[in-house]
Amino acid sequence: MANSFKHSSVGTELTQTEWEAIDGHVIESQAIGDILYAESTASLQRLGIGSTGDYLRVDNGRPDWQATTSITALGTIATGVWQGTDVGVAYGGTGVSTLTANGVLIGNGASAIASVDMSTKGHVLIGDGSGNPQMLSVGTNNHVLTADSGETTGVKWAAPAAAAAGSLTGSTLASGVVTTSVTTVGALGAGSITSGFGAIDIGSDNLTATGTISLGGTSFSGAVDIQGGYANSGGAPYDGVVDVGGGGNWATIQAGDDALDAGDYTMLVKGGTYTAGVTVSTGEARIVVEPGTVIQGAIVLSGDDVTLELGAGCDVQSTVTLSGNNCSLICQNGVDLDGIIVSGNFGYVNGGGWDTLSHGGSANDGISVSGTDTIVQNISAQTSGGGYDACESSGERTTFDKIKVVGADRFGFLASADEVKILNSVIADSGSENIFSNSTEGLIAYNYCNSAGLDGIECDDSGDNSVIIGNTVRDQASDSIELSAACENCVVVGNRTDGAIADNSGTSTVTGNDETAF
Repeated sequence: MANSFKHSSVGTELTQTEWEAIDGHVIESQAIGDILYAESTASLQRLGIGSTGDYLRVDNGRPDWQATTSITALGTIATGVWQGTDVGVAYGGTGVSTLTANGVLIGNGASAIASVDMSTKGHVLIGDGSGNPQMLSVGTNNHVLTADSGETTGVKWAAPAAAAAGSLTGSTLASGVVTTSVTTVGALGAGSITSGFGAIDIGSDNLTATGTISLGGTSFSGAVDIQGGYANSGGAPYDGVVDVGGGGNWATIQAGDDALDAGDYTMLVKGGTYTAGVTVSTGEARIVVEPGTVIQGAIVLSGDDVTLELGAGCDVQSTVTLSGNNCSLICQNGVDLDGIIVSGNFGYVNGGGWDTLSHGGSANDGISVSGTDTIVQNISAQTSGGGYDACESSGERTTFDKIKVVGADRFGFLASADEVKILNSVIADSGSENIFSNSTEGLIAYNYCNSAGLDGIECDDSGDNSVIIGNTVRDQASDSIELSAACENCVVVGNRTDGAIADNSGTSTVTGNDETAF
């Protein structure tokens, strides 16, 4: 039989070598790549090698080489990489080899899938009714998406329409939108805002009415402005607002005082830079200055019972003078001033903390007091030239309490009137004495004196009957504490120093001091 497996021809006699030879059997017409298979239970046959790329299959119970084009079905392919042509949509594919990065896939019937680029911030996918959807670019801030049949996509970004006149009482404005979710409306031409509406926030804008405005139990009539949350008519709580930016009743502080000085008033000064200062000659006035305000001109409180309140970070680039009686300067911490002068009686200065600095520079004392019964506390003071002192008092019964002397061209404290008290203060540096007192019955107590150009503390000829107690004095160029020969009947007790205590009076009590504490 053709192609059968058989013995090779060896003649009439078979030798041992021929029996064991590897070529002792052959397939008729055999060639390289042929496969031997059982044609029947009794014979073997040769299957010739197929063409390159053919695969071996079973056909009617026998092996058979076939081209791959004959494959019409496959089982599950668990692994592998498809490297053929694009799979069409009809067969579950996309019909394309690449897709747009950051795009949205769009069906296209039996054709290949399309994609629309969505990589731009704020773009919105919108149908146009004629083909694939397209991108609508982002609109202007605070604009809303509005239906417009004239647009290709049927919508556009636009400014919100003004609210219609009438009363908002909880009715539905649009599907899913109720009045409680309305945060911005246009002009209200007419109508009412009923109880329960909540807070009305107008930011930095002005709310102006020519009729009557009622706030709680108080009504305001006539031309009424509400500035920055403060009602400034009828005395609740400010009688006027100064705003250099034009949002108040007046643009300068002096204009506000001039308008209100016929009677007692309270006035608010909004933040900004004011080139001119103010002279307040009326009594019973209160001026409140917002934090961070800059006032370049001098401030003079010449009326009695005038209070100036400066917010944190205010910068007064000239002197503040309290020449009226019972005047007060009250600061939040962190105010800068170019000198304080208290020439009226019963003055009060509170810096709010040591970050508030009164710097006299080389033209003024840091703080100068000539009125009687003045209290200055919680503030820093400094001078940098001209022979000026950080703190100076020629007014009787002045009290300096919790003062920080940053530096002084001459004295940290100079007391030249009776009964001056210097308490709980720190003198970091001074060109001459830290504390120089000519104050009869003065009190110098619990201060920290450091780096004096001469004595730490000196009581001069008029400092009779003074008490110097509980002070710490160190690093002075001369004596730690000195009493002059004419300074009689003083008490020096409980002080800690690193130098001598020189009692030249011969009549004073000097006891319980530690002259070698440092």
